[in-house]
Amino acid sequence: MQALARAEALVAEVEVTLQQLGGKYEPGHSFLPALDQAEQETRQARQLDPKAEQSGYSVDCWLGRILAHKGLVLLFEFHQRGAALERVLQAAARCGEMPMIQYAMALVYEALGRRKEALEHARQAVDLADRTEQSSEYRRVLERLEAASGLVMQLRAFRGSWRVLAGLGVALLLMLFFAIEIEHPALWVLVLVLSGISFGYWKLKSR
Repeated sequence: MQALARAEALVAEVEVTLQQLGGKYEPGHSFLPALDQAEQETRQARQLDPKAEQSGYSVDCWLGRILAHKGLVLLFEFHQRGAALERVLQAAARCGEMPMIQYAMALVYEALGRRKEALEHARQAVDLADRTEQSSEYRRVLERLEAASGLVMQLRAFRGSWRVLAGLGVALLLMLFFAIEIEHPALWVLVLVLSGISFGYWKLKSR
């Protein structure tokens, strides 16, 4: 179908330019005109044949891919997070099994501070992607989100256990003082035991 073929060509043009820009939707390189035209062509093709396909993707998947790109343009070029979320949700409703759409959702949720959802969608993007479809970029985003999530969990664990750690710290200082003053071997052993308990408690809470 000619309309869908034209839409594919427009999307390919956008994605080639994105690769040249290092995957960045930078201000001054607006993709909206091409994406608007691609969306118009895709909707026209869908009206003529709702089951149309192009290059192995259904017309709904092409529409979803275009909407996901538009969501990222709205996010990074225009900083419209709410509108970006609306577009990527529309994209997922059309073709949630497309890795590029899951990747777009991960980026939008990350921008919204919803890290858990961002991480879930980044994992789905990596799981769905084959090795020829930008899987390295998806994996890079996943690794960044996993690293950030691990740091947040450790900070939360520290905030949740700081009173216990502070109490153990005071006890350690007191026992260390008396161990130095009295020079009793048993006190040194107790200091080491309490130090191990403090460290183990923090590691447990950080998981």
